[in-house]
Amino acid sequence: MTETQLVKYVSHLAIFLQNCWNGFGANPIKLIVLIAFGLASNISLSADDIATKSSWSALVKAISPYASVKYQHDSNLFRLPDEIPPADGRSDQYSTITGGIDSAFKYSQQELVLKGYMYRNSYNTYDYLDYTGGNGLAQWNWSGGKKLDGTLGYKYDRRMRGFENQIIPNPLKNLKTEKTVFASMDFKLLRNWVLNLRGSLAEIDFTTSELLNLDRNAAGGSIDYVSRSGNQFGFDIEITSGSYNNDSLKNYNKLEIGPTFDWKMTEKTKLRGQLGYSRRENDDINRIDYDGFTADVTLVRKGAKGDKLTAKAWRKLSNLNDEIANFAIVQGVSIEPRWQLSSKIAFGFKMGYEYRDFQGAGLIPPPPGVGSRDDNVYTGNISVDWKLNNIFDLSLGLDAEKRSSNREFRDYDDRIVYAQFSAEF
Repeated sequence: MTETQLVKYVSHLAIFLQNCWNGFGANPIKLIVLIAFGLASNISLSADDIATKSSWSALVKAISPYASVKYQHDSNLFRLPDEIPPADGRSDQYSTITGGIDSAFKYSQQELVLKGYMYRNSYNTYDYLDYTGGNGLAQWNWSGGKKLDGTLGYKYDRRMRGFENQIIPNPLKNLKTEKTVFASMDFKLLRNWVLNLRGSLAEIDFTTSELLNLDRNAAGGSIDYVSRSGNQFGFDIEITSGSYNNDSLKNYNKLEIGPTFDWKMTEKTKLRGQLGYSRRENDDINRIDYDGFTADVTLVRKGAKGDKLTAKAWRKLSNLNDEIANFAIVQGVSIEPRWQLSSKIAFGFKMGYEYRDFQGAGLIPPPPGVGSRDDNVYTGNISVDWKLNNIFDLSLGLDAEKRSSNREFRDYDDRIVYAQFSAEF
């Protein structure tokens, strides 16, 4: 790309971004998708490696679009116990139509990553739950030379809150929107040592559970030793603060600190994880604090012809994706083998178990004399993926979940059967 072409490209891009912002600034996913189209269109006019190809082929290659249609039958849509039969039945069928892009644009040592997808969920019986959701990422992977690089970006996510986390089981449509700005920096110290600094600002809003709306800010850093073989050992610290917009007594601060590792045990086996100490303090002195051991460990073993085995174990503090106002000490394990039966067909399954020890009351305190809530959650999945050709794929699967609880009306069983047809261009 010559200097003249670069000036022309930047000029056209600036005009394009301004038009996108004026027309679609209220929808971050649309904005990200349109920026990717604009970048691809400009690059396709000047980049040497695609100059001899058609503009349409170059555009598709640059933005990497994909789409899918998924149909699901859910046996217990609202995750209700047997004691609460809904008026129009437990089960429902719904379709999900998705379209998105997965693109990255490089210039010299800089890279701009633009990813995003939008989907439409349409329900058969409970059609008032129909909604449009999506996820978007705009990330600049910057480089300041041989010893300094980092990221700067924005993430957007919109989806429906899970019914299993509602305090009182009821069929309310509650959409959750999360907007996050983040940045990180890696500085290469002497030889094999790397210093990392990072931070993020997140804004989380719910359409019908406004007491859950919060701002979650995090700052952290790590120092890591990276060996010549690629093994990594380090020490990490992160501080998180949560500020609830409509109830300051639920505000909290959390500290996580401890060693990390990413160890290539053999050519086919890798072990990575974090062990450490976590402390959570609540602004309300009547709410339960926590300090103790936490861990998150993953073992991955790759076999011949694409076979793969993933095993995980964890003990962590969780507020279930910000969908509850208190928190739980979550201990769990999972195993996920996957076999590549042929060049076109893959088969796999996943089994998991979690024990959730909830700490303190949520939005609604428990009845007098009732202790803290404890849940046992069992999950399973089995799936078959068939690659029809270089573009189209077909997936069939079954998801299963069972929860038992010491709280009344918190048990449920659920089965989801699905079929998905997808295309990647």
